[in-house]
Amino acid sequence: MLAFVVGTRVFPGEATPVVDGAKGWPIDHIDGLSLVAGNASVVFWGHRCLRRLP
Repeated sequence: MLAFVVGTRVFPGEATPVVDGAKGWPIDHIDGLSLVAGNASVVFWGHRCLRRLP
């Protein structure tokens, strides 16, 4: 992550196509990513809450 930030600051002209290409996939798949994140949080917190029941 640090190398990515430093690289974009040092070489902004060369980094623009890389950044534009990298942001396309998450934007196209945001609905699936949010579903996975929501389900993971339900499983994690549900497991923690059920574990506390007597």
